[in-house]
Amino acid sequence: MKRGRKSAIELTKAHALLLVNDGKTEMEVKDMLRISRATVSNIKKRYREEGFRKRSRGENKNRSAKKVYG
Repeated sequence: MKRGRKSAIELTKAHALLLVNDGKTEMEVKDMLRISRATVSNIKKRYREEGFRKRSRGENKNRSAKKVYG
């Protein structure tokens, strides 16, 4: 299992999605996880746009096209 700040951030995002899925409001999630309401909103928005698998693999980090040399 990975350790460090990046993993903690990804766990928080996953936890926020689970709480929202369980019917918690953005304000409840914000208070439970001690993050901003805007962060909760952004997590939900990115999940809707990209899906969980893409988010969990970190594929959204580099949004520009990859260059191919050869």
